[in-house]
Amino acid sequence: MKQSHRLYILMRNDLPSLNPGKGMAHAAHAANQFTFEHPKNDDVKSWQRDAKGFGTTICLSANREQLESIVKSAKRQGLPAALVFDPEYGYSLHREIAELIDRKTFAAPAIIKDNGQWILFRHELTCGYLFVANDNSMREELIGSLPLHP
Repeated sequence: MKQSHRLYILMRNDLPSLNPGKGMAHAAHAANQFTFEHPKNDDVKSWQRDAKGFGTTICLSANREQLESIVKSAKRQGLPAALVFDPEYGYSLHREIAELIDRKTFAAPAIIKDNGQWILFRHELTCGYLFVANDNSMREELIGSLPLHP
């Protein structure tokens, strides 16, 4: 059965530390957040039911500015869309740089490695989602210029 809606995950392409493995985890977070936030939406239920839980999901690539703009515009149109934040996004820095960062900004205690690298944690926007009908005229305007996420 052809699905009438698609879930678009809009992945940040301007975070150097968002490697493919982390990206896949964050895309899963976005999909989970979407289904958690819209459990009673009839279109969401149909999308899940018709595909036996395997609704079409497409990951697109966007920078922070594009992501924020798209989600804001989509929400103004009444479309299910949201930004997805990781409360403890991990990234690695050398000790010399890491020591310059105010520890009050850390979302969790730093992990200090033997090789001089520190893993730091911050609250970070990693991706977002947009759920839209295939025939919705806003779909092309909102995301038509975004490439698939690599």
